[in-house]
Amino acid sequence: MFTATHPLTPPTPSARAASATQRAWLAELPVQSRRIRVADDDLAGALAEVALPLLTAPLVLGTIGSLHVIEPFSREPRSSSWAGRARLVGRGPRLVRSARVHLTVGVHADGVHELWLRPVARSPHHWGVRRLRRHIALARLAADELERRIQAAARPPVRPEIEAHLAARQALEVLRAA
Repeated sequence: MFTATHPLTPPTPSARAASATQRAWLAELPVQSRRIRVADDDLAGALAEVALPLLTAPLVLGTIGSLHVIEPFSREPRSSSWAGRARLVGRGPRLVRSARVHLTVGVHADGVHELWLRPVARSPHHWGVRRLRRHIALARLAADELERRIQAAARPPVRPEIEAHLAARQALEVLRAA
């Protein structure tokens, strides 16, 4: 009989049959995603403004590590998404100090994009519990910080009717001033 355990603990030998669903779930666990409210026109500029400085200096993630951008965001061919490559580097003594990650920004809805940070490794579900926990902690911090920086670099999306109202208001102020 399979007993419920913490999802990051390895399954016991008696639970091998039930662990197939756990392995499938663990394969998606290292992927971090965040929604970003950015207008489509502002996305390219915001991604360039965020990623280019990170080519020379890493993004420090508290006291546990950093994100080193290897390749800045570039437009995917025949797609509406942007992709880049980076490396998550942990601090302290360990066998595997870093993990390569793939950064993707894709369209989720009008004015809303989604940032995905996923490991490049073929099988992260084979990682040990400590390595998986370290990766998840670093990936969460990196995704949160990238989301914050992209939001700050782009102006918030404005609905067309509000934009038309603001343009009419500015035109009225120009006429009053003249």
